[in-house]
Amino acid sequence: MNKKLMIYPFNKRVNSIAKYAQLLENYILIAAVSPKSYGYEGKDISCIDGSSFVGITITSAFQESLEKCDSVLFSASTFLIDLSYYEERIQEAFNYNKEVLITKELAENFILNKKNIPSNVKVLGDNPPGKKISYTEIKHIQEIPVPVMTIFQIGEFCNGFDTQLLITKRFEEEGYRVSKISSCPLGSIFGMHMLPDYIYQSNMTYEDKIVSFNHFLISIIDEEQPDILLLQIEEAILPYNDKVTNHFGVIPEIVAHAAQADIGILSLYYNDFYDKEYLDHLRAFCRYTLNIEINYINMANTTMSIQEFDIMKPIHYVLVDWNIVIHSISSDYKNYDCLFFNTYDLSSVDTVYYDIINHLSQNKETVRIW
Repeated sequence: MNKKLMIYPFNKRVNSIAKYAQLLENYILIAAVSPKSYGYEGKDISCIDGSSFVGITITSAFQESLEKCDSVLFSASTFLIDLSYYEERIQEAFNYNKEVLITKELAENFILNKKNIPSNVKVLGDNPPGKKISYTEIKHIQEIPVPVMTIFQIGEFCNGFDTQLLITKRFEEEGYRVSKISSCPLGSIFGMHMLPDYIYQSNMTYEDKIVSFNHFLISIIDEEQPDILLLQIEEAILPYNDKVTNHFGVIPEIVAHAAQADIGILSLYYNDFYDKEYLDHLRAFCRYTLNIEINYINMANTTMSIQEFDIMKPIHYVLVDWNIVIHSISSDYKNYDCLFFNTYDLSSVDTVYYDIINHLSQNKETVRIW
């Protein structure tokens, strides 16, 4: 039986859960709750990301929502909230015998500030114990026997995870079996496999991480027998500058070398004046560094200013009306030799989906599957 879920404090870091609530696994979203000070009360959740109307209203009624739910997901906030405030709210949820989940980012904040995480709190984004093992006894990678689609992005809040959810939905609606792997911790509540912890740890060599992750994917394919493997990586493919390094794009490199992609999607920030030379260089980087051909570009409705980057300051993102983004795609990039789309424009997502089906059907390497 599905559990009734409440999210607190609701903000853009967990917006995908509400926007795609119908895709949740084992949960039904009943409340998106934020403090009154956020200024969201009474507004549709679309106010957070500038998308079209969704039909879910944000409330500030924590106590009332707590009484109605079975589970509470506590999220790290884009606004500053003292961790002692979280501790009080988490204890309140326990007093009502609620299941308590917290996002991985919030768990990391607790650890960083030397705060204890109660043992009965579930951290969203962890793989089950059986999926945490590494496979380093064999020192070579194996061929992935099904088509592989990989979604990379240029930075945070590029809608890469939203793209994975929507593309998965389209494939599954048509009866295809999809194995889903994501480095976005929210993926676990949608029934996705998480990127194994050892990918981020320093006690394994770069080579062993590639080999081990390849065998991790093979084990999933053997178990689930999918028609397609869909990977989505939150970590940026490139550093922003010398201060904001994005781990120098190492995580995408490991994933790319472990699984040769048949379809590549890249998510970019909104910009109405990306020139052809820049886009060509970016795709060339993906081709030669990540071993992936970018077939499609998702332009997010988020932008930012690189002049603001400072390792000691939070990065500021600016929302762009999705209608402006769609207009830019149809006018500024219509002649570029790569298909642009936006996740909030479902007709463009459908266009990408059918083009992917056509591409896989014509590809000699994958035609045996399709």
